[in-house]
Amino acid sequence: EFFSAERISASSEQDIRTVIVDSDGEVLRTVQPGSEIFLTMQDILKMAGQEGKLDRPNDSAYGNPITRLTGMEFMLLVDCTEAHENDIGQKSVCHLSVRRSSAVWTRHHREELLPDGRRRLREFNGL
Repeated sequence: EFFSAERISASSEQDIRTVIVDSDGEVLRTVQPGSEIFLTMQDILKMAGQEGKLDRPNDSAYGNPITRLTGMEFMLLVDCTEAHENDIGQKSVCHLSVRRSSAVWTRHHREELLPDGRRRLREFNGL
């Protein structure tokens, strides 16, 4: 027999509370249903356990350049579950967390066609 779970239908506008947690699972703040979630770069660094690391050497990169130059790649994780009894009026609760990936350099290339027909390659580094 296959495992089956009850499907829950809920709306982030009315029923779903979002809990923002740090890398240790500690609650940083709670966002009530219907509210927008705003995260600053400092929030994301704190959530990933990377506070203060932007201006420190990236030990994984050759020559140990500072992380602000090599960049960091983050994964935003959303885990939604059925609400507990103490979550009165809530059908579901979502936990929002951030993890740093193992990527050493974060880089994006974009090629553009200029009006005169030449091509320009742009390289972006960072978070």
